[in-house]
Amino acid sequence: FRFARSSESAARLLRTLCVVGVVGIAIASCRDGASPDLSAPDSLTPGHASLAIAPRFATLPTGAPSITLATVKGLLISSAGDTTVVTAHFDGDSAVLDFNVQFTGSSATYKLDLTAFDANGVIAYHAAQDVTLKPGKNNSVNPVLVYAAPDAAVTALHVSPSVVTLNAGASGAVSVTGTNASGQAVAPIRVGWTARTGAVTIDDNGNIQAGQFQGTTWVVARTANNVADSAQVKVHAPVAKVITAPTTIQVTRGTSAASSAELRDAGNNLIDDRTAVWTSADATIATVNATGVITGVKIGTTTITAALEGKSATVAVTVVTPLDHIEVTPTTLTFASLHETKTLTVKLVPKTTTPSPAGTSGGAAADVSLDGIVPVFTVDDPTIAMVDQTGVVTALKNGTVTVTVTADGLTATTPGTVKQVAATVTITPKTASLSAIGDAVRFTATVLDALGSVIDGAVITWTSSDPSVGTISSSGVLTAKKAGSVSVTAAIDGKTDTGNLNVAPTIKLLGLYLSKSTIAVGGGATVTGKFADANGNPLSDAPTTFTTTTPGIISVSSSGAITGVAGGTGHIIGTSGSLTGAINITVSGSGGGGGSGTLVLTPPTAEKLPSSHQDFSVVSEFSSTLNWTVNGIPNGNSTYGTITLSEVTGTVTYNAPNAVPSPATFDVCATQASDATVFGCAHVTISAIPSGGADVVVFNDQNVVDYPGASDPNNQQMFRNLVNFTGAGARATKTSVMFYGGHSSRFFPGSAGAMGSTISAAGYTTVDYTDTFNTSIDASIKVILLWLPTTPFDATEINILKEFAGQGGRIVFIGEYDTYYGLTTGIPTENQFFLDMGAQMTNAGGAYDCGFVVEGPAQLRPHQITTGLSDLTVACASEVIPGPDDYPFLYDQTNTHVLAAVAKIDVTPIPTGGAAASRLKGTRPRVMYKARTITPIRTGAGAPNPKDSQGRPIPPKP
Repeated sequence: FRFARSSESAARLLRTLCVVGVVGIAIASCRDGASPDLSAPDSLTPGHASLAIAPRFATLPTGAPSITLATVKGLLISSAGDTTVVTAHFDGDSAVLDFNVQFTGSSATYKLDLTAFDANGVIAYHAAQDVTLKPGKNNSVNPVLVYAAPDAAVTALHVSPSVVTLNAGASGAVSVTGTNASGQAVAPIRVGWTARTGAVTIDDNGNIQAGQFQGTTWVVARTANNVADSAQVKVHAPVAKVITAPTTIQVTRGTSAASSAELRDAGNNLIDDRTAVWTSADATIATVNATGVITGVKIGTTTITAALEGKSATVAVTVVTPLDHIEVTPTTLTFASLHETKTLTVKLVPKTTTPSPAGTSGGAAADVSLDGIVPVFTVDDPTIAMVDQTGVVTALKNGTVTVTVTADGLTATTPGTVKQVAATVTITPKTASLSAIGDAVRFTATVLDALGSVIDGAVITWTSSDPSVGTISSSGVLTAKKAGSVSVTAAIDGKTDTGNLNVAPTIKLLGLYLSKSTIAVGGGATVTGKFADANGNPLSDAPTTFTTTTPGIISVSSSGAITGVAGGTGHIIGTSGSLTGAINITVSGSGGGGGSGTLVLTPPTAEKLPSSHQDFSVVSEFSSTLNWTVNGIPNGNSTYGTITLSEVTGTVTYNAPNAVPSPATFDVCATQASDATVFGCAHVTISAIPSGGADVVVFNDQNVVDYPGASDPNNQQMFRNLVNFTGAGARATKTSVMFYGGHSSRFFPGSAGAMGSTISAAGYTTVDYTDTFNTSIDASIKVILLWLPTTPFDATEINILKEFAGQGGRIVFIGEYDTYYGLTTGIPTENQFFLDMGAQMTNAGGAYDCGFVVEGPAQLRPHQITTGLSDLTVACASEVIPGPDDYPFLYDQTNTHVLAAVAKIDVTPIPTGGAAASRLKGTRPRVMYKARTITPIRTGAGAPNPKDSQGRPIPPKP
């Protein structure tokens, strides 16, 4: 007798009972409902019978309890009441019952009674059936055992509690009771437990285990007789995320829009037993109620948050104005005078809206109200114009300005221009006089607009009625040229005024003039005297008596005849009445002259760097082969330098030594081979660092001397160094600086800029000049600043500037990098200028250290210009390629690219009638001007990027 799994119910274990009654022998058990093995030999004695039983179990419903059987009891009861009882225990899935039945006759009727018991001895199944036996083997019978436990009487179940709520992962329990048809309690009750979904699991004892996610299900208790009841189980999972929709909302101020929030667990299951809590990050901009309805309060943006159990999601809210746009009239403003006023009119135009679905932004057009919206007026530059809150705009200063009207977060603008128009112009002084040629007087003009305000910075056109008497600059400085009277006119916007100047030169000085500046020993010259004004301009011949304080070098007669006595510098004094004058003359050679002529070397003096070169020319009254010496050494040596002669080009070149010798100053001399008494010398000084004056300085970056460099104290010290130098020549003691913006300057701030202010504060007078150089530079000028010229200087201008340098003046050339300065204009102009001035350096183009870089001590080299500096500020400087005669004093951050340099100027005039003119009288020309081909080298970055304060493109660092 055994209980096995039934294919009719996957949820319960059924057992198939197989009982075999035998007499005399044991029959093997049958398995899984198979028929008994009745094939054994018939060994039963007469009157005995065997019975094979193949019972069936009633099918249990799905969800019924599992029933484990322990024993089975079988009774075979005869008609006479005799009973044969057999009891068997289940061994696994089988049990064996042995009967011993004996009767007489050909058959007998018995009652078969089968009862199955569980492990607690409780009846589980029962069946009864009449069977007729015959002697020997009998056919099997198939009684159906039905459920017969005490709870088979249950007609109603009751699960308690009926609702169970558990946190995710937690456990709980339910219990069950049952009643019969009469309502009486039945116990014990055997039930099976099932859960309808996987949200929970339940064991046979009613113990519930909740899953990890939110959900609701039912657990069901069911008896073997299919009586059932259930309880609802709710699993409460923690919130894993909050989802809002929509995530962005735009709402018009004063209207509302709706948002929703879903709660989800870690398995993305909807949590519907709780709701999120809504909050606003700024309730002054937008509010939100408990259901997610958002209301716009004022213009702006804020964040609405839905949150629960530490999880949240947001809605980005933008509250917009009901105002559509602002109209301002007039659309532009123009002022011709300071303190002139004009009024702006403002119209606020509302949005045109259409009805929107409930709970969203918008609304009917009638809902849009502009009540309480007041326009506010502002200006971007209150120094140029002011505006009050009624829209009245008042002009204060020339310039451009923008008036902005703001209302409820929207703006409208009206541009304005304040440009004073001249109504009157008044010149000061009305009359002036000068007592010396070259002196100057500054005329000023006061220009007023129609309301009587001065027009600062008015551009005046100045004219002179007679430029031969006096010329006037663009800044109103009138310079005397000769005696006479001249009228000056100031004109602007069709308005004019006139002043007058009287030039009456007065004798103040006695000027001495030599027929020759250099003579040989034994050679002669003459000196004459002239009355001159305070600037040394000769006015008339002066009867003069001459003497000398150096009789060992020259002799001079009272009438002015000079004779060289010995090599050196002779000093001559002239006297005419109460006036005296003095002049020096150079005597070349050491004495013993007597030749019939003198050689004159050009240039007569030269200051050179080690390893540099100098070309000399010789002017002689004779034609003869020349012998050259350096410090008395024929053709020189490595200590003092050597001479190189080119018979092809006729060039005489002095090659400086590689180091500074001692003495550092000596003579380079030429002597006629045919007459040793005919000779001439030039004084050469070898300097490791060039001295100040008679030089040209280059900065290929205007920002070094303008914004932002002008704000760096070190740059300001450099400005002072540029003008505060000592040197040879009359100009080294002068105190005026010229700012030159001629030759189509690419950028010219004039002396009114920061550099000019620094120089003026140092005690110097600044002058702006934009014309060409067609006469000698004013005697008061010490330094000339050339600002980015882009057209070439002609030979006359070059020679005037060489004359200026020969008198000890300094020229500062301010250039730029190629794409700003101009590859075909600025850079060729700059490089030709250096070549004409005897410098070998070139602007190679490119741009280095862009973006306002501070060059530190490692980038500076010793020179008078860098004295006292710890750094210099630059911004996109072009590279300078120096030659051996040029001295670099500023490098870039890598210390490989030169950003500024200086060169001594060759004061020898260049030919004005064509290139390569001869400098040597006679048959053997000595060429002084050697043409070079200058090709700009692009070493920097490519196309320019942003612009600096002067509008220059700022390239990236290379």
